Amino acid sequence: MLFVNIEDNGTGIPADQIDYIFDAFYSNKPHQKGTGFGLFLAKEYLHKMDGDIQIVHSDHHGSRFKILLQKVAEA
Repeated sequence: MLFVNIEDNGTGIPADQIDYIFDAFYSNKPHQKGTGFGLFLAKEYLHKMDGDIQIVHSDHHGSRFKILLQKVAEA
């Protein structure tokens, strides 16, 4: 199993929106500034590879996500 942590230093995700961030068309950006597909597509793509993406932490200093991959190909 492989774990990858991705962290940013943005404004974070409000607690009341955490449950929706992986939904298709969900965006907390102003109208016409985001499609709401980024995290949805990332989760769908990872699921097809028997993986997952999870939000680990988010506050006003940024967010941290963990990507999990079940099978790692040999080199």
